[in-house]
Amino acid sequence: MEKSHEIIASGAESAALACWDESEFMRVYAKPRAERKDIIRDRNLLRLIDEHEKRCAYAELDSHARQIEKHGEKAVERILEILKFDHDIRSLILEKLGIDSDEMDLALGRPLTKTIGMFGLKVVREPDGSFFLTMLDSPS
Repeated sequence: MEKSHEIIASGAESAALACWDESEFMRVYAKPRAERKDIIRDRNLLRLIDEHEKRCAYAELDSHARQIEKHGEKAVERILEILKFDHDIRSLILEKLGIDSDEMDLALGRPLTKTIGMFGLKVVREPDGSFFLTMLDSPS
């Protein structure tokens, strides 16, 4: 009989993790955790991160994505503004602060052009550098 999934933890690992009982995990998870500000010391980068979090929040994208049907082009334009800001601030940080591109995901999370699919949208980068926004193809 072929297995449809791979077992990740052995019985001993599972017992050690107590995966059937989340209470210990939840106790540890409830404690304060390290944040970006705990490991990033550059004040300029922290200010840019804060601004990015305000202007590029998933809640904002979700709100505008839900408004596309009702508000059409206005909602799409707002999403494109957010995508452009996300793109531009990454370029600014790379150029002006010399942050390694491999560290950008730690600072700002993944680019919104890569995560926009969770909102049912797809972005295409045009040859002129602009973004084109469309709905994801629905499975047939």
